[in-house]
Amino acid sequence: YSRITGYYRPVQNWNDGKVQEFKDRKEYNLAVSHLNPVRHPGAAAEAPAETAAPASADAQGMLLFATATCPNCKLAAALLEKAGAKYDKLIAEEHADLVESYGIKQAPTLVVPTTDGYEKYRGVSDIKKYLSTLAQ
Repeated sequence: YSRITGYYRPVQNWNDGKVQEFKDRKEYNLAVSHLNPVRHPGAAAEAPAETAAPASADAQGMLLFATATCPNCKLAAALLEKAGAKYDKLIAEEHADLVESYGIKQAPTLVVPTTDGYEKYRGVSDIKKYLSTLAQ
């Protein structure tokens, strides 16, 4: 028996498509997944610190991580242009190594180098707030 659409029903009574889908199922093993690793409480110490700059990245200026089709990314770029900020726009899909090293989880994200590492501003509203502090 298996639960289908809210009630229990014997597998032998399923339609052919559902039976084949059931046969083709694979167990997802998160422990050996190559996607996102599971972080357990002991892994917090291994996580990269947000303020430590990646060694492979050129942290000379601001970096705007964006995607090609994101309307908010275009708005963030326009705000940075209007403010006269010097930045490099990076398409996240093309720079996966930098995305991983900076821990970028959403687009747009602005990475600003500081004296002791870097700061991240996620989303248009945070970028706008950061630019307003520069103007003061």
